[in-house]
Amino acid sequence: MVDAVLKDLPEEWNVVVVMDWSDGFWDKMKKSIIIQACAQIASR
Repeated sequence: MVDAVLKDLPEEWNVVVVMDWSDGFWDKMKKSIIIQACAQIASR
């Protein structure tokens, strides 16, 4: 999958890999999004 994305990027672009050192920020965001989605489904 990574190869498919990278091969279609223009050659003059530089690829940057960003590491998450935020002590679980993205895990908290995922949980928040899941909770919001469940609330929307329940309110239907």
